[in-house]
Amino acid sequence: MKKLINIVYLAHRRMEYSDLLFLNLSKCKFKDFHITICSMNCAVGRAENVLKNAIENYNLDASLFITYETINNYMDKIKYCIEQNYEYSIKLDEDIFMGPQAWDYLFDNIALLNNEDNLIISPALSSGIPTIDSFIKYNLTHEQKNEIHSEFSKAIISNAWGVDYSFLNESLKPNYNEELFYNLVNNFNHHYKGIHPVRVNLNVQNKLNDFIKDNISMFFENRNFIIEELNRPYLCNSMFAIKTNVWRKIIENKSLFVDNFDEVALNNYKKINNKKILFIVNTFAIHTMYNTLWEYSDIELINKIEDDFYNYIKNYCKEILKE
Repeated sequence: MKKLINIVYLAHRRMEYSDLLFLNLSKCKFKDFHITICSMNCAVGRAENVLKNAIENYNLDASLFITYETINNYMDKIKYCIEQNYEYSIKLDEDIFMGPQAWDYLFDNIALLNNEDNLIISPALSSGIPTIDSFIKYNLTHEQKNEIHSEFSKAIISNAWGVDYSFLNESLKPNYNEELFYNLVNNFNHHYKGIHPVRVNLNVQNKLNDFIKDNISMFFENRNFIIEELNRPYLCNSMFAIKTNVWRKIIENKSLFVDNFDEVALNNYKKINNKKILFIVNTFAIHTMYNTLWEYSDIELINKIEDDFYNYIKNYCKEILKE
């Protein structure tokens, strides 16, 4: 029987990260989901091993899609998945991790998308945009919050993707002003609005990840989760749930696109149709870091930092779950 939900897992260069995802999904009470592992022809052997691990070691319902596209490989994966006959889809990048309690809450509340006003449900990712502020609010101590905001203030936002964002620095100094920051982003006349200090400054990301390690016991908390609509101008979270037929409608509307990705298209659709984006604002969901940091620091150093962080999380989870 066809599952209710398709998790569109975008495996790319860090396929070993899939093991932690599968571990947490295998511990969920909710089982009515399928995982479509999406990868590229150049990595087919590694992707086949990921599929084997999901099925044989974690008893998960999964399949593999391999694209032969290069430049447009991302959209080729999405286009395949939106044609599969699942009621709901969850887009998931390979560098995002969430405990089974939070996963089950998302699964149990996914029917909120049956209300046509609601476009997307997304957890509060640690370095998601705009959810980093919710993550800080609900998961960091007062002292940690002050420290990370201090790192925001030290950051300098300049150019990214050929766009000058330096005007945002006035919202960072002398102290980070969250509302001013997002108001400035909202009023900026450009389609790329997924900007934040955490996306362009390695010190900010490292400090945040240090606090995540300090507070890692929250990862498996069975807390009273909260769903809210946040009044924010742009969604740049790389994990979200959406009705598959709605996602297909967006992808097929070429007028919404400005590039080979669906991020701007999703945001344009939301704005044009006055849709809501719902956030589970108090999840302890981890996004390891943005790859845009490669443009500002040494790639090998960043990869090592990210791998060490992943291994810390994985070792903690395996110890707690006694795997």
